[in-house]
Amino acid sequence: TTGTGNINVGALTWNDALTLRTASGVISINGTQTMGANNLTITTDSDLNIGGALTSSGTLTISGQSTATTMGLGTGQAGTLSLTNAEIANITNGWANIRMGNTSATGALNVGALTWNDSLTLRTSTGALNINGAQTMGANNLTITTNADLLIGATLTSTGTLSIANQTSATTVGV
Repeated sequence: TTGTGNINVGALTWNDALTLRTASGVISINGTQTMGANNLTITTDSDLNIGGALTSSGTLTISGQSTATTMGLGTGQAGTLSLTNAEIANITNGWANIRMGNTSATGALNVGALTWNDSLTLRTSTGALNINGAQTMGANNLTITTNADLLIGATLTSTGTLSIANQTSATTVGV
């Protein structure tokens, strides 16, 4: 959890769940990761480079290693841990759920205009959660959990279920 070295991953098939974790090292996925039905968890306080397809029917979780790490999803979105539209497109259709962010995150999560192939969960604790671009979900569900003010600055389109909830029971929600 305090590692500073980079992690470089070539094309591999995994028989078990996998966690890639570093504090300040860059994680580079340079080839297809075939996970089967296994979960993939990636945590870092640095940039993440997804240069190969991520395939699974399990859960994909991407979050900061520390709670203060900011995240940017979509090209041009602010965040220390950022993913471009092309990197997100490498997350193939078939995941049971994609979780972005951390339930204890105090850093902001900024989301640009994106199309998602699978159900998505966006989560922070007290970190701002900003939907800055249209989210196209198809028939997939969108779940948003935060204790901070939620900014929805663009359309959310889906035939699935939209759930917006507080992260802790003591947080009030106003609409």
